[in-house]
Order: sequence, then C-alpha cells, then structure tokens
Amino acid sequence: MKNVNYSTAYAEVIEVLRYIPLEDYHKIPKKFITFMEENCDENSTYIYNLALPFDKQELSTEAKNILATIYRLFWANENEKIRLNKIDNQLIIQKKQEMNVKYNPDNIFKKRNNLSKNIDENHLEENSQLIPYKKESWIQKLFKKIKDAFKK
Repeated sequence: MKNVNYSTAYAEVIEVLRYIPLEDYHKIPKKFITFMEENCDENSTYIYNLALPFDKQELSTEAKNILATIYRLFWANENEKIRLNKIDNQLIIQKKQEMNVKYNPDNIFKKRNNLSKNIDENHLEENSQLIPYKKESWIQKLFKKIKDAFKK
C-alpha cells in the first residue's frame, strides 16, 4: 500500500531534481532515484517555478524532508556532515531536557499531593456513599427459576 503523502512528495522531489546541476544529480544513487520514480504519484501537478528562489517554492514538508536527506547523505561534504550532526545532538539534548522537566518523576508526586489537597472533603463524602443492595426474596428466586426453566 502506497502512502499518498510520500507518493506526491516523491513526485515533487523528482520535479525539483530536474533543475539541479548534473554533477549533483549523478551523486544520488540510481536505486534511490528509481525507487522514487516507481513510488511517485503520476497524477501530481507540482511544477517547479524557476522565477522563485528555492525557499519560496511551495513544497510539501515530506518533500522538504526528502530533499534534506538527499543533501545530507549525498551532497554534503564531511565538514557539513559534522556540523549537522552537532546541531542534531544539541537538539536531542535540548529535547531530552524539556522532556525531563515536563515528566520529572519527582514532580509527579508533588502534583498529585497538591491535587489531593485541593479536593474538597465534602465532595468526597457525597460521592463515596454506599450503593444500597436489595436482596431477592425467596418468592422472587422461585419465579426466576421457573422463568429459566421455560426459556430452555
């Protein structure tokens, strides 16, 4: 099953790759290009506008991600790859710190204690009453057994 978003993104990327220099195009493995051509949406209507700079092109986010991956894997030199890896590592560390602040196990119990203190005692008593249970009499049990016998 094809992913519709990626099939249109592959079509957009193929259209963009038509306008890059040949030396950059030949750096991309042929298997990767044939994969995109086989999985692209043939009904895609994306047209690359040469009058607009690349930043202003209306590409989908999936197509931008694919182009970024192509740049990173095939076009970037070693210094660029090292710089991009450092940026990625910094973003990962920042994200972990944000997650640690948001989901800190020490703070979870503090929040729970604060919530329990804020609950009104009367509210708890009103909602924690016992539900009355009515025991069946021997006549009701007898009628129930008779009904069950007729159902069989």
